[in-house]
Amino acid sequence: MTPRTSCLQTRVLVVDDDLTYCHLLEHILLAQGYQVRTAGDAAAMLGQTEGCDLILLDLSLPDEDGLVLLRRYRSQWRAAVVVISGRADDENRLAALELGADEVLSKPFMPQELLLRLERLMGRRAEVAQQRQRTGPAGLVALHFGGWTLDTASHLVRSPDGAALKLSRGEFELLKALAAAQGAVVTRATLTDLLPTRGDYNPNTLTVLIHRVRQKLGPDAEGAQLVETVPGIGYRLRPEAAARA
Repeated sequence: MTPRTSCLQTRVLVVDDDLTYCHLLEHILLAQGYQVRTAGDAAAMLGQTEGCDLILLDLSLPDEDGLVLLRRYRSQWRAAVVVISGRADDENRLAALELGADEVLSKPFMPQELLLRLERLMGRRAEVAQQRQRTGPAGLVALHFGGWTLDTASHLVRSPDGAALKLSRGEFELLKALAAAQGAVVTRATLTDLLPTRGDYNPNTLTVLIHRVRQKLGPDAEGAQLVETVPGIGYRLRPEAAARA
């Protein structure tokens, strides 16, 4: 692949205890114009996260589990995080996303796939940053459904009694799309494209995240689920709930 100008200022930290694999990723990224640092364990990683734009994180490190690192430190890292691991089964994939990973990529993978994923991820982040600069405070949007309030700027969801609901990034994106549709059906394909894992599609991911959203929202005042399944098509907010601001 031809190096992209947009990669030249991107600072990447590759974290993997397999030195051969780590150096291979370093070579691939350097050839594309990325600025690269490497770390073989959690201790070395934590000393280098400041100033990074992107962290490639293996889950199996000798001194700390990668999921534990995400749980403890994700809120402190301004960088995007891509989990790269041989442990990227459904359970670990969803756990990584729940804890704030932006992408999950299973080993082994083709270098071209990694580069395309990284380019797309950093492009999305740049677009979001530009949008925030353009809109500023005037661009804040709140969506209402069934007494709930979803703030697209702060990424907060509040229940009818005002309590904040904690959602993962994937869960928030799904709920935002359903709330914006105001009771119309949103297809599975559309919702899947909102997920951090859309480039590595697994049909179970969307199903599990919808289930988690339902559990967290609970039933509405009439005892019905707020998120309905439309067989063979997708999902929607229950029309009665979507109509109530």
